[in-house]
Amino acid sequence: MNAAADIAVVGGGLTGGVLTLLLRQAGYRVAVVESRQPAAEIDERPDPRALAVTPASRCILEHCGVWPELPPARIGTFHGMQVWDAGGGGEIRFVDSDVGEPALGYIIEAGVMQHAIDTVLAADRDIDWYRPAAPAALKPGADKTELVLEDGRSLPVRLVVGADGGQSRTRRLAGIHYDETPYPQQAVAGVVTTELAHGCVARQRFLADGPLAFLPMAADHQCGIVWSTSPAHAQQLLAMPDDDFAVALACAFEYRLGAVTEVGRRGAFPLLKAQAAHYVRERLALVGDAAHSMHPLAGQGANMGWLDAACLAEILAAAATAGRDPGSLRGLRHYERWRRSDNRIMQLALDGLHHLFRRGELPVRRLRSLGLTLTDHSGPLKHFLMRHAMGRAGDLPALACREK
Repeated sequence: MNAAADIAVVGGGLTGGVLTLLLRQAGYRVAVVESRQPAAEIDERPDPRALAVTPASRCILEHCGVWPELPPARIGTFHGMQVWDAGGGGEIRFVDSDVGEPALGYIIEAGVMQHAIDTVLAADRDIDWYRPAAPAALKPGADKTELVLEDGRSLPVRLVVGADGGQSRTRRLAGIHYDETPYPQQAVAGVVTTELAHGCVARQRFLADGPLAFLPMAADHQCGIVWSTSPAHAQQLLAMPDDDFAVALACAFEYRLGAVTEVGRRGAFPLLKAQAAHYVRERLALVGDAAHSMHPLAGQGANMGWLDAACLAEILAAAATAGRDPGSLRGLRHYERWRRSDNRIMQLALDGLHHLFRRGELPVRRLRSLGLTLTDHSGPLKHFLMRHAMGRAGDLPALACREK
């Protein structure tokens, strides 16, 4: 018979899996409620969804043992970034050496990252797994809360953490409102091969309907693409034969990497801005997409979830050291204040960029291009933007500031 768990994490995905590993390092007994079974091995076909991973996130992943499990042949590193506006002549370039960093970031397929997380989780035999399983009810008590699963099993724990995504059942069971504002866009994602080598540079062109990004993967001619566009256009792009899609994609990108010579699997997902009314309740916390969602134009979604996990783990580790109750609302409110403000700032910044680059009036286009050019020539402002995008600025958890 396993010892009773201290904390139940609902969702063992990108955020929930990392949080579980950090909580185990803090000495907690953790139960994970997960709807899926782990993949036996990494799919050799490129995953359409490519994650942009910041240096701060790499530190977190190093600390919990996930980074060493990533196959080097599936890690793309970018040392530069180019952003330009289709509606004007403005352009801005970033280089890692300008801020004394070895890389601006990394591009890793979501499936590859999940497999690495699953591998580290599987090595810990003291994690209690409930899968496939889903929560059915939450019954708060004085010193514990009871998490009831759909199959009738009950987990009495001191804290429940919802890491079960944007459609979080944990959040709904807790009665927490999720304020959603859909964008009039869908993002088409996939992996393509280009005629010219990417040169370890991430590139993004702002089009009238939304940004188109080419993200450098490990292979010199392979990029993950994220094309945010109108829902109707997104469906047209999905329905195109590969050859037609390749031409449309290269044309939209001004052939900066030459022709698109090969197209892999592609898919589309809706875009929205969302914020939970509360990140915490007594004996409950939300992390990642269960707590917030933002536009993918800067690739910050997964990174903000990992920062949530690191901040919550830091607070709970301190509670364990001091012998405090991990489910205490006082401690959890510290997490909420910490992460809600940072997530909101990032969300508003991305929302502002989205609206700015969708404006088509000539005066706006000219001012926008001028702003990009001036920023490119302004060292202090440019460095400020770079460090924030890399997760090297702001109120960061200790795990994001140092490598293991």
